[in-house]
Parts: sequence; structure tokens; C-alpha cells
Amino acid sequence: MPTLIERIRELSGQIRSLADSQVTEDEAKGFATRTEELSEPSNAIAVPAQRFELFTDKGIPIGKSFPEACRLKRTIDELAAKYDADPRSILAPDSNWRLATRNQLARLAERINPSLSEGWRSHVLSLKPVVDQGLLRVLRSSPAHAAHANRVEELNTEFNRLAERLPVTQEEVDRPERLSKELHRVLEDLPTDIPQPVRELFLAINQSTATAAHLTNEAVKWLREKELLHTLRISWGAD
Repeated sequence: MPTLIERIRELSGQIRSLADSQVTEDEAKGFATRTEELSEPSNAIAVPAQRFELFTDKGIPIGKSFPEACRLKRTIDELAAKYDADPRSILAPDSNWRLATRNQLARLAERINPSLSEGWRSHVLSLKPVVDQGLLRVLRSSPAHAAHANRVEELNTEFNRLAERLPVTQEEVDRPERLSKELHRVLEDLPTDIPQPVRELFLAINQSTATAAHLTNEAVKWLREKELLHTLRISWGAD
């Protein structure tokens, strides 16, 4: 069964073809007008409808049902059936269906976009692993882990950007899942068992406030075990 937008475009194309074949100028103009009246609102709803279909196939909850979409589909189907039976019925002077169809499409586009954004954002963020920002700040000060920590931050930032940008292609819809797997892999390469004295030392180094007091026995022992002690450089500072 054709979708709502497919049906409208199919009907618009049929009317356009019929307009090109008319022998009278008035009929040709009438068909051209009807084509334009259908094409404009259908184009406005086309991208939201495409996203709705992609989300439905992916199992992304939209949050609300849209019974008006079903009613609108029936309206277009009835209009198309009349056209199929008698193409000239589209030229009837009754303009009520045209106004109603245009308004219904406009309302549908207006209502569905916020729900699409809400559903997409919830879906993306549900796939994002928990990132310990405090740990990242600590690891950025470690030569052995800075690159991985920065990569985690890049992927985390991309997740946030994706959540706020509605997709239009299947590749974009699938991107959060691939990004989640990549972020999980990078997080697995980061140490999580960093003692508090070491965290305090790294943060102090990062803030240029480290002193000899931060080099506790526990901190030195951990750095030696992780083979990071040789990367630490100490110098005298002026008050």
C-alpha cells in the first residue's frame, strides 16, 4: 500500500500528465493549478513523513500517535479514487477539499516535528554510555591516557550533537548504534581504578597547582606500577 506522501505525489504526477494532454487551455490551467495545490503541502510534510517511516522501521518510539494522519490518508485515497474513475472530477468547483487537505497537512507537519525531535533525542541518549567527566579531566594529564581521554570526549560530544540533529537517511538513523559501540571500546581502554591521591595529583598538574605534597606514597606507588613515574617532571616554581 502506498504511503500518504506517495499517494499524493502519485496523484500530482497523474494530474500533471493529464494537464499536458488537455486540448483546452482552461482545462490545462485547471489541472496545473490542482497539481500545484497538492504538491506544495505534500512537499512540506515529505521530510517529516520520511523520518516517521525511518523511526517506525527502527523501532524508535515517537511518543504520540497521529490519528489525523490516517484520516488524511483516507481523504487522499478518496480523492484519488474519484480521479481514477473520472479525471475531470479534479476540476470540480468544490474547493473545500483543497483547503481542508492543505490545512491538515500543515497541522500534521507542525505536530509531528516536535515529537520526532523528542523521540530521536531520547533514543540517541539512551545509547550513550555513561562518561565520567572527572575521570577524563584526570586522564588528560596523563601522557599514557591523554589521547584516549580526548577521543572519549570527541565521541561524547558527537553523541550530544546527534541527539539534537534529526536524521533524514538510514545511515544517519543507524549512526548512534555504531557510535555507541565505538565509545564503549574506547572506554574499555581507560583505567577506572585510579586512587583518589592520584586523581588529586593529576588534577593539580592539569591546573598548574601541583606541589610536593601531592606526591604521596600511594600516588608514587601507583605511578610506578603503571610505569608512569618516569613521565613525571618536577621543577621549582616561584611564589
